[in-house]
Amino acid sequence: MCIIAGDISPIDVITPLPVLCEDNDIPYIYVPSKEELGQAGLSKRPTSCMMVLPKPPKGDMPKDEEAAEYTEAYAEVFKKVKAAQIVF
Repeated sequence: MCIIAGDISPIDVITPLPVLCEDNDIPYIYVPSKEELGQAGLSKRPTSCMMVLPKPPKGDMPKDEEAAEYTEAYAEVFKKVKAAQIVF
């Protein structure tokens, strides 16, 4: 899923993202602040967008309690983002 900050200037920086997400069946959602999005990603810098993956891009996800907790949290957030998404 893709999380996009809504207060990016110039707006042209993020305008292609929703189209790319829709073309590739990736749910996306806007958040109000680039500063808060950066903080959520454990960064000190403002962030325009963030991609959250259900598992690591390469290799296997570790089979421990933390991995199970992440998978469960991802599924819950994915469901909420999908429900909040506007369908045209």
